[in-house]
Amino acid sequence: VAVAFFMQLLDSTIISTSLPQMGQSFGVPAVAMSIGITAYMLTMAVFVPLSAWLADRFGARNVFLVAIALFTVASIACGFSQTLTGFVAARIVQGLGSALMTPVGRILVLRNAAKSELLNA
Repeated sequence: VAVAFFMQLLDSTIISTSLPQMGQSFGVPAVAMSIGITAYMLTMAVFVPLSAWLADRFGARNVFLVAIALFTVASIACGFSQTLTGFVAARIVQGLGSALMTPVGRILVLRNAAKSELLNA
């Protein structure tokens, strides 16, 4: 769970430092690349509320594993993107994976940690 949280945090911040290079690679102005950040954050905001319901309905572990798979596949798709449109589409899927991964990961920690170890967890 900690590795998944780290991946999500790194992914949501690291793109900011490489926007100029990515824009140059896609042949668009660097400011146009900010759509990738916006799409990611908006998707997260939309799907975070759904994560608890999905965890209750399908099991937190199952949703967490699907979220990690979505996030990983989308990260690979971002790396192989040749156009801004493809990149933004991959970022949307990444945002979905992240929206499910972070809160459901916290649910798993809360459910599986003993009450006496909850603060350490």
